[in-house]
Amino acid sequence: MNKEHIDKRVLRFTCYECRHCGFCCRVWDIDLSKGDIRKIVSLGYDLKSFLDTKPVVKAKMVGKEKNCVFLDKDTMCILEKRHGQVAKPYTCRKYPDYEVADATDDDRDYYFYEYAKKVISRDLLIKILDKIKNSGKDELFDRLLEELERLRNHKDPYIDIFNYSEAKTSILGKYLTRKFVSKLAKKKFKEDDIKMLASIPSKKKVETEKLVEHIQKKIPTNQALNTNFPLMLLTFLYFLKSKEWKDPEKLADFFIEWNNKRF
Repeated sequence: MNKEHIDKRVLRFTCYECRHCGFCCRVWDIDLSKGDIRKIVSLGYDLKSFLDTKPVVKAKMVGKEKNCVFLDKDTMCILEKRHGQVAKPYTCRKYPDYEVADATDDDRDYYFYEYAKKVISRDLLIKILDKIKNSGKDELFDRLLEELERLRNHKDPYIDIFNYSEAKTSILGKYLTRKFVSKLAKKKFKEDDIKMLASIPSKKKVETEKLVEHIQKKIPTNQALNTNFPLMLLTFLYFLKSKEWKDPEKLADFFIEWNNKRF
């Protein structure tokens, strides 16, 4: 990149009114939020035509100049031309006054989870937990394993509530995952974790629904951001299978703290 081009880039970064120069639509990644993706799909664009999930969820960059897939030859945004300024991703509408993401706002929720090399929205994990929360204590791990393993054979690399389908699961795949989770539980649960878990008051009644609901409440917050959250929850439920049942709200708090410390 020559000096003239760099100088132009620095100058353009100070712009406060779009001149349709295409500068901010090139070279660097354009992150897409949960709301951005849903909006673009609702306008008739196929996920695979505009979405890249590696290493983060972003718009596809194409050509030698690495242009946003929605930048046309006249350096105009295709989304804006066809559907109006509101159709543009949040970062594009606000550039250069980019705001910090807020987990309570779909347009600013840039946090996603991963499982089996698929990227999933936090809303989808909440939906999956809804399906299993009435399971008994001994079934909870197996039900979550079944639901998460459905993602492995899903056709799309990004899965949200609008495109989720109940794909078939592999018996071998579930067996291998169960073995992996068993090893992970031994590795991730340290002596101080086990002592802390043992200090939580026991409950005579098994309250799996309350445990799951308390965890669900944490998911849309900044307490549950790491991408490995689904796998760590699966590991946690595997570990709980052989333990005395505890107060569900305190168990949920323990899980969040352990997850953030050990992932």
